[in-house]
Amino acid sequence: MPVRWSGTSFGKKLGSFSSLFDTRNELYLKPNFFYITQYDLAFLVAISIVLNFAMLLGFTRKANRATNRLLAAALTVAALWMANSLAVNIRLAAYVPVFSLAFGPFIFFYVLKLTKPVFRFHWKDLLHFIPALVEQFLRSSPLLPFLAFISGSIYLYCAHRLIERFYQSKPFHDGDRYRYEFRWLHRLLKGFGLLWILWIPFWASGNDELLCILLMAMLIWIAARAFLRPEIGVRPDRVPISRPLVLDELKQKGSWMKKAVKEKRYYEDPELSLGSLAEKLGVPAHELSRVLNTVFKKSFNQFINEYRVQEAIRKMQDPAYDHITLLGIAYDSGFNSQSTFSRFFKHFTGKSPVDYKNGLKKDCSTYKLTSYGRFATTILPEKSNRNFMFKNHLTIARRNMLRNKGTAFINIAGLSIGMAATILIMLWVQNELSFDRYQPDIGDLYRIKSKLRIASNETWLWETSQYILGDNASGQIPEINMVARLKPRNNSDLVLHYQQKIIAEKKSAYVDEQWFNMFHYDFINGSSEDFSKNPFSLILTSTAAKRYFGTEPAVGKVVRIDRTTYQVRGVVKDNPANSSFQYDVLIPMAARLSNPDDRKNASDWGNYNYITFLKLRTGANPVAVSAKLTQILRANEKNRDDKSDYSLLKVEDMHFENDLERSAFNHGSRTMVNVFIVLGLLLLSTACINYVNLTTARASVRSKEVSIRKLVGAEKMQLFGQFMAESFLISVLSLAAALLLVELSLPWFESFTGKEFDQPLYIPSVWLVIAVTLLISFLLNGIYPAALLSSFQPLHVFKGRNLLNFNDSSLRKTLVVIQFTISVILITGTVIIYCQLRYVQTKDIGYDRSQVFTFTFPYWTIHDPDLKKPEVLLNSVKQALKQEASIADVTTASTRLTDFDNQSSSFDWEGKPNDFKPVLAPLQADPDFQRMMRLKIAEGRWFNSGIADQHNVLLNETAVQTLQLQSPIIGRRFMHQGDTGVIIGVVKDFNYKSLREKIGPMVITNQPSGGFYIKTTVRNTSAAILAAQKIWKKFFPDDPFDYEFLDDNYTNLYKTEQQSSVLFTLFAGIALVVSALGLLGLAAFAAEQKVKEIGIRKVLGASVQQIVGLLTIDFVKLVLLASILAFPIAWWAMNEWLQDFAYKITLSWWIFALSGAIALTIALLTVSYQAIKAAVANPVKSLQSE
Repeated sequence: MPVRWSGTSFGKKLGSFSSLFDTRNELYLKPNFFYITQYDLAFLVAISIVLNFAMLLGFTRKANRATNRLLAAALTVAALWMANSLAVNIRLAAYVPVFSLAFGPFIFFYVLKLTKPVFRFHWKDLLHFIPALVEQFLRSSPLLPFLAFISGSIYLYCAHRLIERFYQSKPFHDGDRYRYEFRWLHRLLKGFGLLWILWIPFWASGNDELLCILLMAMLIWIAARAFLRPEIGVRPDRVPISRPLVLDELKQKGSWMKKAVKEKRYYEDPELSLGSLAEKLGVPAHELSRVLNTVFKKSFNQFINEYRVQEAIRKMQDPAYDHITLLGIAYDSGFNSQSTFSRFFKHFTGKSPVDYKNGLKKDCSTYKLTSYGRFATTILPEKSNRNFMFKNHLTIARRNMLRNKGTAFINIAGLSIGMAATILIMLWVQNELSFDRYQPDIGDLYRIKSKLRIASNETWLWETSQYILGDNASGQIPEINMVARLKPRNNSDLVLHYQQKIIAEKKSAYVDEQWFNMFHYDFINGSSEDFSKNPFSLILTSTAAKRYFGTEPAVGKVVRIDRTTYQVRGVVKDNPANSSFQYDVLIPMAARLSNPDDRKNASDWGNYNYITFLKLRTGANPVAVSAKLTQILRANEKNRDDKSDYSLLKVEDMHFENDLERSAFNHGSRTMVNVFIVLGLLLLSTACINYVNLTTARASVRSKEVSIRKLVGAEKMQLFGQFMAESFLISVLSLAAALLLVELSLPWFESFTGKEFDQPLYIPSVWLVIAVTLLISFLLNGIYPAALLSSFQPLHVFKGRNLLNFNDSSLRKTLVVIQFTISVILITGTVIIYCQLRYVQTKDIGYDRSQVFTFTFPYWTIHDPDLKKPEVLLNSVKQALKQEASIADVTTASTRLTDFDNQSSSFDWEGKPNDFKPVLAPLQADPDFQRMMRLKIAEGRWFNSGIADQHNVLLNETAVQTLQLQSPIIGRRFMHQGDTGVIIGVVKDFNYKSLREKIGPMVITNQPSGGFYIKTTVRNTSAAILAAQKIWKKFFPDDPFDYEFLDDNYTNLYKTEQQSSVLFTLFAGIALVVSALGLLGLAAFAAEQKVKEIGIRKVLGASVQQIVGLLTIDFVKLVLLASILAFPIAWWAMNEWLQDFAYKITLSWWIFALSGAIALTIALLTVSYQAIKAAVANPVKSLQSE
């Protein structure tokens, strides 16, 4: 099946995934739901079905299993082929191996083995698969799709010729029907070949996704026919043995039986049974049952009671029977109980007998004689039969569940836990992938991204640009429809004063007049027009309005911000949780520009302080627009060194942007999204594997039931439908329990992830995810167990053959290994994440952060033009704090030690090359900082009090290496932001950022800063905070006091890792619980299969320990094998994760040993219960029948 290919420009023309993704008709499930196309959804379902049939063909025991495995291999190749296409379409950025050139050979050898069963593989036959290996090195070649098309065409033609030669080679014996037993395959291959040839016109029309779906549908048809046909293969060259009754004979006999029952009115016998009717008709009971099941598709009760209901209807319509009660009519028609009469009457007519009788028209007078037919014609047999059979399947499934409550509980518990975990994961994935996609015209919205080349090996990427750039762009670039700018107030809280309230607002931003025209907001009160006309206006979200004013109307209220009066002009609904713009207070940009300093900054081409959004006209080229923006910059910047340029980023892709120096928005990780998608599918697969294992483990109990059904005429497809109905019932009940678990755990999940899912169970698009989860679970759960149970041969069962040999059940062992491989991988990941978090918490980072809390001067003290010397106020506050007994020490420094802005253009020193512009992190600190934070001096000294060191600096060790300073370092001239001093010391390196980053070069200056750091003790912490708050109120009565601990700042750097640790622990626990439930079922089955062996061993003197060891050794081997398979996968995955850290742990052997030991312990505890139970059982009970 030719698919799209990406690679060179020619390859992209053949089928670039991205271009096709943009031009297809997209299925938008809901504005706040991530979008997929109709084809992507169809791909997912097709892949699931194809892999299910591949597993069935590969593992189901049949005489031609070796032949079926070749078809299974072809199906697997096709599934991988389509999975790779799907992965690229939905932007998983995942590599799926593709062996497209192996598809044709597998089909050819399948037909060859089918037509020539004596064929055996030789080494030379492997030459057919060499192109598939070479394909792995040519994935980017544009010729590869054509090669796959040519290879498939050749092998399909060869397969066609094989079947033709098979027809010609068979002799003629009293007819030629048996010679054409592969006609079904021949026709399907012809249809497949026709679709294959149509790839060229499909590709030319750009709709090759439809072709892929049609080809997969044809493959599924071939697989289904191959699997459901009984032991297909070449028959010997002789006339086939005639069967006892062919379908035509059964139909003839059915017509005769129906006529006999009508004419002789056998149905009026209330004691009539299958045996008595067979005796009256003179046919064997099993043959009668076979005719009923095969020809009429009905059970005996349904067949007979239909005639009784028809007779009752005839009598109810006849006025001559008006004097007889309904119960009398029922007894007279052959029913022997009122409940049976009512149940079947409503089943066939849709009404109760009373309602039917009352609805009859009484237009036949007693004197007006009218003849009535023998039977009423108000029943639709075909429809009622289908409904009856479906209800019958569900009834039997419900009875089996009630009969085996323990197994049903384990199945439902495991599936519901797996489904609940999967749904929660997919809700999180949906929230991540749907960020900002609710905006109208989202495809035309872009953000300007600035690229600044600081040095030959240093480039900064910023989401900000110059304010003046937007004004120039809107007037000079015709492709731009609209410009809107945003300036978040991230450097300090917005302090609002309303009456007696003082509120610190952390989520505020300045926006210009086009903001509400570009981005969608739902106004509850007010409008954006009033907001734009008055520069000192506010627009609040409903949450902020309620927080400020309670239930009072917010529009028209006046508040004070930074000594300026503002009026509320509008209230909007809160933005969805999947929006990047989570601001509760929006202020006109004109209010900011009313400040002379900010207005001057806005007109400077060297200040990148504003986030600029563009709405392009439909069809505009964003690359061309970004080039024109760069031209505007070149024409206006003072230093034309061509070291800065722009690019445009789609707003819909903004959430996963991870290459910025810093950002005002919360960003996600596409890698984590991919990881959790895979994790959700693995957890669901683990739960389904658990169900499959438990169902097949109990299959021997139902072997006689299946055999008896087959002997009385039940067909394989009827039994298959019965067991699929059981799977459906279990899946639906599990889904109901899973939704309850989701509803109960959603508040915790929201608080933990920091996301709001807006009542997801009431969003129709979420139900699509739930429906797909149910469908996948139903298919994975049902197909293999139903095929296995319906394939039992009655002769083998009644001869006492062991149909399910535990030692040879390779599929169940494989599934157990897969389960525990997943569990061990998750356990290993959990242990490694915990060890890394423990490492970052205990590592000596070079300074003492314990028992230190910090707060920052109000924003206005730094920017208030009336405050001439803010350092005097700063020193007064510091001295007041030092006088408090509960405070051990006080120092001032940069506002946050864990967050620095790097600089490159304001440094100069003695011996600096002219073209050398290194990037350094500036730290402002006072003379007390080194003593309080316990920094170590490598060379020289720290600042002394007084003005002598006012312009001097210190460097850290990395800065000395980066600046390439040679001894002597102390005393060398150094200039920073126009102040010239000397280097007085070198500080030992300390981690001032996350341990993900290496320690960078730092320069420390002796300048006043608004960040206060207060050292206290455990005993005096509360008193110190109260003392600091009292002093704050003394100096800043109109501003709220807000503090935070330095330890918390450091811990928040690893918030994502902490969340991942908890999630991995939770999901590892879920996988272990589900896997343990599966082992419990398998252990019970093993003990049941060996019950007589255990009894004999006990009689011969075996101890309990020996028997427990006998029953557990197989499971121990499986868990050890799973651990061996899991360790390299876990090592690779977690080693990739650790690459994000500059300082990390070493992956020691004991981590993997511990993970394996945990899984093995859980497995032993689970299996030991059944093993000990079997070992202590009385051997007399197990051997009494011998």
